[in-house]
Amino acid sequence: MNAVRRGTVTWRPQPWQDRDIGLIEPLSDSDSEEEDFPDDSTTPLGDYITHGLKQLLDAQQLCDVTLLVEGKKFMCHRVLLAAVSPYFRAMFTSPLVESRLTEIRLEEVTPSVMETVIQFVYSGEAGLSLDTAEDLFVAANRLQVMPLQDLCSRFLFDHLSVDNCLGMYSLARSHHDQLLLRASLRLVAQHFPRVARQKDFLLLDHGTLGSLLSSDRLGVDSEAEVYDAARRWAEHQPLDRYPHMPGLLHHLRPGLLSQEESRRLSQELGPAEAVEGFGGPLRLREGMFEKKIVCVDLTAREDENVASRDFTVDCFDPRTGKWEKLAALSSLVSPSCTAVGDRLFVVGGILRTGSVSAAVHEYDVGLDRWMERPSMGQARAMLGLLGCGDTLYALGGCNRSALLDSILRRRLYLLGGTTLEQNRAVVHSGVLIYHTLTDCWTRVPLDSGATCLAGGVA
Repeated sequence: MNAVRRGTVTWRPQPWQDRDIGLIEPLSDSDSEEEDFPDDSTTPLGDYITHGLKQLLDAQQLCDVTLLVEGKKFMCHRVLLAAVSPYFRAMFTSPLVESRLTEIRLEEVTPSVMETVIQFVYSGEAGLSLDTAEDLFVAANRLQVMPLQDLCSRFLFDHLSVDNCLGMYSLARSHHDQLLLRASLRLVAQHFPRVARQKDFLLLDHGTLGSLLSSDRLGVDSEAEVYDAARRWAEHQPLDRYPHMPGLLHHLRPGLLSQEESRRLSQELGPAEAVEGFGGPLRLREGMFEKKIVCVDLTAREDENVASRDFTVDCFDPRTGKWEKLAALSSLVSPSCTAVGDRLFVVGGILRTGSVSAAVHEYDVGLDRWMERPSMGQARAMLGLLGCGDTLYALGGCNRSALLDSILRRRLYLLGGTTLEQNRAVVHSGVLIYHTLTDCWTRVPLDSGATCLAGGVA
């Protein structure tokens, strides 16, 4: 029952509530000594509020508004929706009729998405997957639940790939998400020739396409590739899109075309279109620059004293003569590094824990970060690493307990190195040639003598 004293209401638990909060037993003599509470014994008030609100939602208590989505009803609390979302705050505090309604219909959102939005508002948690993150991102943007939009944006950023970057670029551009926009644009530009042949490229609106074609970052060897991409886009729906071609051609850079390319384009476009359309700057696209030199300090990582800290990767631009730092990679002792085309790999090595790694890391130039790729079949350090064609080969190495003699997936040359015979290392003198087509080895003598650490070329 409630007892009133001097205007203050004192709440006393009913018997049925005692089992939830527990009864306070009288102190015995042994309990009378003063005790110190641990510093971390107090639960933050925010946790109590979140837990309490979730309980009210589950029990549908004190709910004062119902959101109607495609016939499904979601009972909620106005004050919480307004506190989290400027969209709902404006709705509930404005003089509009919605501020007085107890049931509000929401369009352009599905019940499953709305259920996840409400779950996030009440708990701060949302289960994301590649199938749901994009729809949740759009709904969070529309309902102005910014923490959820940021969570979805980060998830989509972490799952960017060449296959989905074009769709992510369009999504980020239409919803003004700068983080996702910059990251997806870098990936689209880096792989523009490949991306321009995807189905999603043909679905772009002319404004988004024009924004792409104007970028300095396009990874194209020739300006004609930019024109060919625009022409393929227009030919997909010629009646609707050819009127946009003159505007798109303003982004073309005719000064970067060879004479042969200029003649071909003039023949295809005709004089009127060519005069009206061409007019872009003379700046080189990113793919037209000279290749850069990347230095990975493998020598430092062979010193186990530096195994406790990350290391940086340096990049030298021969065109400007300047160095720049790339994204850091977690420290490894005695891994191996090689490049296959414009792809940089760091493989294997000894982890900070002392265990040997089978991991394969690839540096993503567009996103400036290291991506983990499928691991080797066997953990190894101090291995030989080669690229032949589009294949990566891991040769030899050790795994703390034994020296390895296997090769993981033309012709490779392995020079010198050590082998294990009767539990002792024997230095090998000679050259081993691996024929990738016939899957066989050939031994060739090396007149210069034995060498301890193996090297290889493809």
